Amino acid sequence: MFGNLIGWIISAVIVVLALLLGRGVLSISQPTAPTGWVASTVKPLGALDDAARAVLPPMNNLKDDAADLYRQASVDYDHSSVVYDSLQKERDLKEVDYTSLPGIDAVVKAGTCPSMELFKSTPAEIVGFQTDVTVLDNLQQVANAMERVVSLAKLEKQNELAEKYAQALLVLGYHLYKERAAYEELSVGESIMGATDQLLMSLYEDENANDKLTALKQFDLARITEYKDAIDPVRQVLNSPGQQTIAQYAGDFYQMAADPKVDHVWRVEAIRRIGRLHFDAENKADQLKSSKFLTRVAADPAEDPLIRAAATAAVNMTAKDNQALR
Repeated sequence: MFGNLIGWIISAVIVVLALLLGRGVLSISQPTAPTGWVASTVKPLGALDDAARAVLPPMNNLKDDAADLYRQASVDYDHSSVVYDSLQKERDLKEVDYTSLPGIDAVVKAGTCPSMELFKSTPAEIVGFQTDVTVLDNLQQVANAMERVVSLAKLEKQNELAEKYAQALLVLGYHLYKERAAYEELSVGESIMGATDQLLMSLYEDENANDKLTALKQFDLARITEYKDAIDPVRQVLNSPGQQTIAQYAGDFYQMAADPKVDHVWRVEAIRRIGRLHFDAENKADQLKSSKFLTRVAADPAEDPLIRAAATAAVNMTAKDNQALR
């Protein structure tokens, strides 16, 4: 009697253990589900557009292409990086040979162009996993040099020169923000706009240009608010390393990448993160889904070329790419 009872108990324990094991295996074999984070956190971008109209200079140059001019500035930095880098440290405008630098002239000229497509024809340049995006790095350095000229010109009461260069920089930052082909471009645009806003506000305060100052403060507040509320919360998750983030948000990465209503900058970054799942995800199902999902997106003719290029780069990424900082 007792023998039969013990046997039944052992059998019941085995069944329970088998059920628990089966449930564990099933959960491991399924891709991670979305958490609802996308709906609650990922918001539309573009809050600066209305405020920008009041602070950007007239942009009536329909003949020249801002992207071509910015690439000319990047090339000029490559040729004259020592001059640009030394310019950033100068303390006397009279000692600054800024007028001899074609790259600065190109940025000023581009400040009159209403649109820019810096990476449209070469999306692989920005959506891949290389450590540096040369044109963005160079434009940041040219901007740093121009900011120095603005500061020195203001000190010497050459306010017209200071405003001319600062407005060209504001246009550069805004163009990069508007295109935002990947987070790297958005970040450089935010950096340039933030620095230029401070320079222009100081200039307008000195000139008692209250209307300009009010408009610029509204623009800067819109920029800061959007960054805090809609950019940084998403950036923190997408850029956060470690298995805890992967285990929690892998399903959200797939949801972001597939949703055409999500801003393309986040779709690109989510796709890049999905490429890393092939190497980093502990859940085998998330690893297997990575290649299938990316291959499908890369081959979809209905997708935006930028999204397709990001998927192509991600599906072809190597273990070395996965170690890159970007």
